[in-house]
Amino acid sequence: MLLREWAEERLEQLYTSPGRRLGTSRWRFMDEFFTQFASELDIESAEYHIESTE
Repeated sequence: MLLREWAEERLEQLYTSPGRRLGTSRWRFMDEFFTQFASELDIESAEYHIESTE
């Protein structure tokens, strides 16, 4: 099946060293993005406030 072959080829590409580095780089970017987003919105304080009022 064509889709299965494409998926297998894609997985093989992702499991190379460059593919793992790219995945790690993307994850670092997203992690930094979410950390910055949370700090700008003061999400930890908001979560604490919600928990403390229950």
